[in-house]
Order: sequence, then C-alpha cells, then structure tokens
Amino acid sequence: MRPEAIELLLATFAESRNPSQVEAFLRLQMDQVRGRGEEADRSVRPRLELDPGVRRRAEDRLRQAVARAESMNGFLITPWDESYPRRLRAITGPPPVLYCIGNGLSLLERSVALVGSLTPSRWGVETAIAIAGHLSRREWTIVSGLAVGIDRRVHQETIRCGGRTVAVLPGALDQVSPAAHRDLAGEILESGGLLVSELPFGTQPNPATRIRRDRIQSGICLATILVESELEGGAMHTARFALAQGRSLYASVPRDSSRFQSRGALKLLYEDRVAMPLEVPEGLTAFERDLASCLRREGEAGRGPFSDSPQP
Repeated sequence: MRPEAIELLLATFAESRNPSQVEAFLRLQMDQVRGRGEEADRSVRPRLELDPGVRRRAEDRLRQAVARAESMNGFLITPWDESYPRRLRAITGPPPVLYCIGNGLSLLERSVALVGSLTPSRWGVETAIAIAGHLSRREWTIVSGLAVGIDRRVHQETIRCGGRTVAVLPGALDQVSPAAHRDLAGEILESGGLLVSELPFGTQPNPATRIRRDRIQSGICLATILVESELEGGAMHTARFALAQGRSLYASVPRDSSRFQSRGALKLLYEDRVAMPLEVPEGLTAFERDLASCLRREGEAGRGPFSDSPQP
C-alpha cells in the first residue's frame, strides 16, 4: 500500500475535533489520486500533520481494523490503491476508505445499480426480477443495498441465475442490516459477490448513513435503474446521486400510474424528464445494447465516467 494510502487511513482513524479533516486531506491530493500528470505528482504531501499521540492511537485503530477485516476474509482500500473502483474516484467526496469482503473489485467494471421500493407491488417485484435475470445472464454485475423489497429480490434473482451481485451496506460489514438478511449476505459471498461499506467496524446504520450509502451505489456503477419508488423513498436518493455524478439513469415505466410506488418513477420520467424509460420485458435487449455501447465509450474516453458533477 502506498504511503499516501496509509496516511489517508490514519487520517480516517485519527481523533480529530475537526470532522472535515479527512475530506480536506483527500481534496488536497485529489489530482494525484486521479492521476493527472507528473507535475501534480510533485505537489503530493503524503504526511498529514497529526499530534504524535493522536498518530499512535490512529495507528493502533488501523491495525485493529485491518486485523478485523482479515479475520472476516476482507480488506481495506483507499482511492490511492489501484483496486479502488475507478468510477468512485471521480465523484465528489469519494469514500476515504472502503471495507470489503468477497471477490475482487474487478467485477464492478460491468456493474449496474438496481434499486427500488421497500414495499413494492407484485408488478414491481416481477419487473425487478426480470431486469436482474436478463442482465446477470449477460455477465453484468448487479449492485443494490441489501434492503427489504426490491433490493432483496434482485440479489436473490442474480444469485439464482448464476450471476454476481454486490451489496453496499448502510452500516459496517459486521452490522448487516436488516439482521434477517445475514443469510442473504452469506449467499452473496458464496456466489462470488461482494459486500462493501465505508463505515468502521461496529458502526450501526442510521438515516444519514443510508443516504451516504446511496452515493456509493450509483458511484461505482455505469448506470442506475429505478424500479418503483415513493416520492420520498430511499431509491430516489440513489437516482439523484446518479444524475449528479453524470451517470445514466433509467426508470421502469409503471404499469399502474395510480399506485403510490409509481410516483417516484413518474416524477423522474415525465415531470423532471431526467430518467430514460425502460419498458420491461420488451425493452431489455435494446437496453443491454445501450449499456454495452456506454461501456465502450467510457473506455474510449480513457478512464472514469463522462462527468464529475457535484453531489445534490
């Protein structure tokens, strides 16, 4: 691990009265993190100014975190590490550290976020399953949040189809939420998938961490698909982050516009006109072709997504 990566981890674990210290340190080095040339590289300041006592405590916490991750067959990475998701590097405020368990992060190269309502209709469930099955059979990685409702169904369907799925958790890796989904988390790992969190071990999820999690779901993916959401549903946060990050946003066209689960998609599709419509199942083949074309254009652009927009 590069010295800059270790320094960033120490900043994360340091006792600081200024909670913005870590983000400020990351912003200072962002040009180097994103690889913008040798001239920028000469300005790297890899050592953060920390009180010696604070540094020792941070080093102890870092060793404990690494040991805990290794005991769970996991690992820690920062934006300085080559394996850090390249799309995530490009967003505003990338997580200073990712805690991961499972397969390598290379499976995120062909990844799509599939999110939706906690209380979906029968049509919503059928639609989410159809999308997850179609894409996973074509070797796309399905990313979701391990929540009840749509998330759970897409993880399960991807596994059933022999595909790989990634769960971005709202709490720490050792605080799977809801607890009833611990078995599903195990199935994700057994099927070659991945669990990801930005939170230190022992951190319980809360409303704020759930929203911050949503920026990671969209940030690591080529595109985001919304399948049913209430106007204030959590999936709408992921949709807004996708737009702010310059990623493609799709919404499944509701069959029944009178349902409360349809309101989020209707707003994105017809009121705000910021999402592209996805008709299921008839539009899935053309949609997958669009994804493949977008992936090629991304590669031709050199690296990362097409824009680096601020967060909403």
